[in-house]
Amino acid sequence: MLWQDHTWPELADAARKGYLVVQPCGSTEQHGKHLPVDTDSAIVFEVAQRAADEVGRTLVLPCLHYGLSSHHLDFPGTVSLSLETYTALFRDIARCVAHHGFKILILLNGHGGNTAALKAISGEFLHEIDIRIMAATYWDLIDSEAVARIRTSPMG
Repeated sequence: MLWQDHTWPELADAARKGYLVVQPCGSTEQHGKHLPVDTDSAIVFEVAQRAADEVGRTLVLPCLHYGLSSHHLDFPGTVSLSLETYTALFRDIARCVAHHGFKILILLNGHGGNTAALKAISGEFLHEIDIRIMAATYWDLIDSEAVARIRTSPMG
């Protein structure tokens, strides 16, 4: 269920019912010459939606299309945030989600450059904001046997 598709009374009801909230975290950066710069964002948003549909009682916030991608700045099209901006952005999102009564926020990562920061951010806010925040990178959650069953080409 997408956050943006609901009215405020519906979101208030979801909070009362204990829905989880997932924040997909992508990036805008190069992915070789053959893929668009929103590849990470598109993938993590799709993963978040499918997981929410499977789990139920889960809301997916709009995807954050910007991440920590300064290592890709030599490639045109890359947009990268500073660590300070990235941290402040998540602090504000977490405060709003908590203010509206939600108890769990999952930061679902789809870009390798975001991984360490998201883990640190989830720990930093632990005693600051009244919400449980967990960070996970989607490919760390994938069962390797399931991947082998659906893979149609070799690694790489």
